[in-house]
Amino acid sequence: MQPWVPELEVTDEIARELIEDQFPQLAPIRLQAFESGWDNRVIRVNGTYLFRFPQREIALAGVEREIRCLPLLLKHLEMIPNPIFVGKPSANYPWPFFGYEPLEGRESSECELNSSQKVQIARTLGTFLKKLHSLPAHKVSEMDLPEDPLGRLDFGKRVPMTEARLDQLEKSGFDLPYTPLRELLRAGLATPRLPCRQVVHGDLHFRHLLLGDENQLTGVIDWGDLHRNDPAVDLQIYWSFFLPEERVEFLKSYGEISETQLIQARAFSVFENIALLVSARDQGKDRVARAAYLASLTLLKD
Repeated sequence: MQPWVPELEVTDEIARELIEDQFPQLAPIRLQAFESGWDNRVIRVNGTYLFRFPQREIALAGVEREIRCLPLLLKHLEMIPNPIFVGKPSANYPWPFFGYEPLEGRESSECELNSSQKVQIARTLGTFLKKLHSLPAHKVSEMDLPEDPLGRLDFGKRVPMTEARLDQLEKSGFDLPYTPLRELLRAGLATPRLPCRQVVHGDLHFRHLLLGDENQLTGVIDWGDLHRNDPAVDLQIYWSFFLPEERVEFLKSYGEISETQLIQARAFSVFENIALLVSARDQGKDRVARAAYLASLTLLKD
């Protein structure tokens, strides 16, 4: 089974029953389909709230972390979801779920951005990530987060996974600069393992950035991969979303990034965006596939 195929499909009927039983104040329930990722289905309720339902068992720990940790992060960060409805497992659905007021904006891949808008996003996101990655040790300890549970910066694991996907794309005739992508990916193998001390988003790519009416950054969503790691995990966005001149502005807000972090962030960027590209093609999500393709080209630019 591909990692983006649900193990348990949350139908409208299941979602309606769960919400009406546990949150009767929201009845009568009106459901509207909303964009979903690999592990969860997200449904708009009554035109206002978004409810996130896990569809794969691997997502459970992440949902539980979001429920527990997002309220703590809200003391330090803006532009993140706030779980206000926390659902429990039932006879028809074995896992926890939650609902929140949606943040303003659209996925960044839906927006046409000019250079000045990208510069402003770089500044805002640099400041946001600086706050996240600079949380003091006692706050990090309070969240009780695991250390890199999926081995995101374990390039002995990530390199073969990504090369298999690159081989798959190349055999299909898909046009990509395969040699430089493989070189940047393999560069991660020559770097030392970095300590897992900071709180990181863990899955920070273009689908998880929300932009407002004027294409300003308004939200950072999908915190199910929240954990402790080196910031290089999140800094993949530095390579794949911004052009060289925009990266300069990001660094002015974020601060110094070590050479090892830059190499690992870039190698992880190859993994992240190739995985997004393959999954989007497999699911027929042309817009997402196009954005992942462009991100894979952007990360090559020095």
